This record gives sequence, C-alpha cells and structure tokens, in this order.
Amino acid sequence: MSNRTLRSAIALLLVAAGAVFVLVTRSFGLLSAGGAGYSYIADIDYWQRTPRERLARSRYALDLAHELSQVPLTIGDWKGEEVPQSNEGVFMILEPEQYDERLYRNGQDQYLWLTMIGGRSSRTFHPPESCYESYGWQTELTSQAMTLENGDVIYGMLVDARKDSTEQLAFYIYLFPDRSRDPRDGLVIFRLTSPLYGSIEQTVEMQQAFLRHFFTAAQPTGGI
Repeated sequence: MSNRTLRSAIALLLVAAGAVFVLVTRSFGLLSAGGAGYSYIADIDYWQRTPRERLARSRYALDLAHELSQVPLTIGDWKGEEVPQSNEGVFMILEPEQYDERLYRNGQDQYLWLTMIGGRSSRTFHPPESCYESYGWQTELTSQAMTLENGDVIYGMLVDARKDSTEQLAFYIYLFPDRSRDPRDGLVIFRLTSPLYGSIEQTVEMQQAFLRHFFTAAQPTGGI
C-alpha cells in the first residue's frame, strides 16, 4: 500500500470515527440530561419507522419490563383515579399484556384519560382511529407535534373524533424499548383522550401541558 493510499484510508477512518463519536455524544447528552429517567424510541407509527421517530426521555417507566400501573396518580397539579376496563371485548380483541387507564383532573376542572396499552402481538396495535369508527364516530387523523418544557419536540398521531354533538381529541405515541423495534421486546401505546376545551388548538395545549410531566427530552434518531 502506498503512503498516499494509507493516508487516505486513515482519513476515512477518522471521519467515520468522528461521526460515531458525535452520534454517541448526542445520545449520551439526551440520556444523561435531567438525572434519573427512562429512554424510549417514540414514533407515530408501529408498522414502519418514520422521519418523526424520536429518542425520548421519560420520568416514568413506560415499558413491559415495569408495571404501567406504577405511574403516579398525582402528576403535577393533575389528580388521577383508576378506571377499570369493564369491556371484556377489549381484552379479547387486543390481547394486551398490560392495560392501564385512569382519569386525571387539573385545578381548572379539565379532565383527560390516560390509557397505556402494552403488548407483543400485532393485534394490540391497530390503527388509532379504528376503535372510534367501529362505534360510529367520524374521524380525522393528523400528525401532531408537542413541544416539551426544554423546547424539544415529540410527535404523535392526533385523532379528531366526532359523533352527534360530541367531539374528542386523542393523542397517540408508540413507545419502543430500543431502536430495533422488535415486537418480541414489547411496546406501549401512550394515549391521551379529552373532550374539546375551546378550540382544537387550546385542547392540544392542555394535553401538551400534561404530556410535559412525562417526557423531558426528545431528539431525532435519523428517521427511516
């Protein structure tokens, strides 16, 4: 190998090493920020990786290695209560490994439902609007950005559901334990549902305020 070829090879190795160092440093910066916590891959879709995939940090354990029921019932100024799932058909259809739902209210007497569904079966993770449509709701589905306290952005799917004179907004995030996104490792649907408070934008802001108590940072992973 000539000296020129050797120098070129070394330069390429240094560039590659630098790229790896930057990637690791950025990930470590996210994972170490804010002290103790849990890190997940968050995305708007279960079936395929999207450009809106994020490496997200949560204050609470939101994976099947932990009990989802351990998420506190007091979240900031929100007070929650467990809502037992009485519809046995939900368990027969979804086959969840864990299912936890609770109703939270804040000091302004606004309320929302937090639903956390964890599983390893594809039956657990159906399109978010399908439940509404099966009960006669009309739905509109969009991607929604939520801004965290530190300015980072995390994305989810927003379902605007209408039936007669009732309107609800449901915000969904799919959470994976790591970027391999292997269904055998399990994943969790994190869903916020609330009635409309004022406009859609105002309701999203209310849900965003609640979400900030859970997620403290979110950085792009590089997408697809």
